[in-house]
Amino acid sequence: MTVQPPDQSNRPRTGVPPPEPHDGKPQEGALSPSFLVVAVLVPIIAGGAVLGAEVWRLNDRVDQLATKVNGIGATLGARSEETNAKLDATNTKLDAISQRLPAGSKRSEPKSRRRPALSPKASPPFAA
Repeated sequence: MTVQPPDQSNRPRTGVPPPEPHDGKPQEGALSPSFLVVAVLVPIIAGGAVLGAEVWRLNDRVDQLATKVNGIGATLGARSEETNAKLDATNTKLDAISQRLPAGSKRSEPKSRRRPALSPKASPPFAA
């Protein structure tokens, strides 16, 4: 009887490891398909929840800004109405003043065609 070392077997060497016994339990290194499904779905659901919360916050912020813009528009609208009323009153006063002026005192030439007045520095000194 020959004694073989413990690491050798009586099978021929083919380079393929021998099959391991299967008892219905998954092997230690293998992941079950249900674990993979859970591992993928948990981050997707968590990401969706985070994005949903951010969209909700963004919607609230947009509502705040819209309210602020509407308030500014109402304020500016009231101010523009006040300004228009003041301008109308001023135009009415100017029309009344211009109607009281004699027709001959109105200038017929535009201001750009008139000769510019000489400044005191440009005029010759008077001899006294």
